[in-house]
Amino acid sequence: MMRCKNCGGDVECTRSHGRDGGCGCFWGIGSGIAGVLSWFTWHSVMWAILHGIASWLYLLYRLFFF
Repeated sequence: MMRCKNCGGDVECTRSHGRDGGCGCFWGIGSGIAGVLSWFTWHSVMWAILHGIASWLYLLYRLFFF
């Protein structure tokens, strides 16, 4: 089980920890995975960067519309 670096709670804890990361420390993994999978599929740096950015756009879409 993954633990929050600030409060020791599990990854899905809802406590606010300010700007030092807190429980949101794993958000960058999605961008990394999107970029790596894109690189292995298309072998293009441009597509890898675009897919990494698109993963953040999808996160914002889910945050504001669902």
